[in-house]
Amino acid sequence: MSYFFNRFFLFSVCFIMLNAQLKAQWDNAILDTVTQNLVPDRVNIKQAFDVDDAGNIHCVWISELDLGSVVNYNRRSSLGDWGDIITLSLSGNASSPVTDLLSGVSRPVVSYVLENGDNREVFVAYFNGMEWDNVQITETNYPEYSPTISVGSNGNVHVAWIGETTPANFKIFYANLIIPSNDFLVEELTQSNLGGFGSGADPFITSSDEEGVIIGYRGGDFSNYAIHLAQKEEVFSNWEYEVLSTPNQDDYTNSIVVKNNRIHILISGNDGFGIGGAGYYLWRENGGNWSTPEKVNIGSNASVGSSLYIDDNGNAHCVWEELSGNFLLGNIHYSNNVNGSWGSIPLITTGNVHYPNLDFDKEGQGFVFAEQEDIESFDINKTEAVLFGGKGIVNALIEVEKDTDLINVFPNPVSTEFSLKPKDKQLIIDRIQLYNESGIQVFEQNIIGDEPIKLNRNQLISGVYFYRVFGQGRLVSGGKILLK
Repeated sequence: MSYFFNRFFLFSVCFIMLNAQLKAQWDNAILDTVTQNLVPDRVNIKQAFDVDDAGNIHCVWISELDLGSVVNYNRRSSLGDWGDIITLSLSGNASSPVTDLLSGVSRPVVSYVLENGDNREVFVAYFNGMEWDNVQITETNYPEYSPTISVGSNGNVHVAWIGETTPANFKIFYANLIIPSNDFLVEELTQSNLGGFGSGADPFITSSDEEGVIIGYRGGDFSNYAIHLAQKEEVFSNWEYEVLSTPNQDDYTNSIVVKNNRIHILISGNDGFGIGGAGYYLWRENGGNWSTPEKVNIGSNASVGSSLYIDDNGNAHCVWEELSGNFLLGNIHYSNNVNGSWGSIPLITTGNVHYPNLDFDKEGQGFVFAEQEDIESFDINKTEAVLFGGKGIVNALIEVEKDTDLINVFPNPVSTEFSLKPKDKQLIIDRIQLYNESGIQVFEQNIIGDEPIKLNRNQLISGVYFYRVFGQGRLVSGGKILLK
């Protein structure tokens, strides 16, 4: 009995310590709505945001407008306040935006596909200090898909994408763009084999001084899909190819990081027909062999996001979305191997957040950029881009006008307390935040039932405040209140 108790006690202590390590990166994390508009906003599954060395967060996404979809960009400073949304793309229908940062200056570089009529071309946009430049990389008579981007330490921009050179014949293409001269060289990876449905090969590119350029992509045919790697050390050297294997029957997506003299890769796939979705992590020393694949999603089937992060100690981190068969469940989990083996915790369990991207700041605070759908009204125009992470100043000055009629706030003006009452009885509210006119959060309270919100007048002076109301982890209403 004593032996069993000691083993159980040791297991419990290890489990608590592991969960403490997993949760530490997410202390005080909240779900912040990046977009608040009346159009669908779409977040790419890969390379959709980046956190720079100063803690500023750079995000790109697609907004679907009546006159065509556009690539939008916004930046949240290290203090937490958002800037103005900037449209980067040219006129047409833009898609698949990906971003990386210029080394040293932390300026974003964005690649996307622009469709005009029958043409689908790859562009690169970057801020030149005065305005955004859009550089057209391709000018072909066949369509391009799924760009991926990496900025080297010397400022060269590496871009890869899929080109359908003839019907049902897909190849990987690569370009090296030099900023600010905008000179570039495009080449076809002639040995890339993407299969008959190659538009879904979804390449991922990275670059480093030690390893050169590495492109991972889904190759092969259905029931035999695997992640293929193409690598070359110098601009004019030949590409070398290899195929990676995991316990999955089919592999679809990948994410690659070069750090600490290792190539790290995260691969996501399943056992066929969407059953048993799993992600596997592998690494390889320079010139060595690949490690044994390690499963990263613990406890559930998953679609693993293409957002592998390697910290300064060489530990791996990732996020993933729960799967049931072929269906994405909208619940986001976080995994790492800091403890020597992989462990997972749930991050967002609202059932309506998809396509998570992961990054960390220099202090180890984690952030997830993703897409959130409205599962109450199923209104496609309420699909928003959201950021999950540490607290700070938020763009409270932008009122959530489209949702203000969901909540009654009374009395308003307020003296010492007020109440919230949903107009929809099915809407359950659980938290309120107040911000002053500078956009700084000054108050937060969890809500239980119909209890009133009590304000501490020793901390809050008279004036106009902005409120945000959350229900089941998502922003459901917002507006102004006057404190007497």
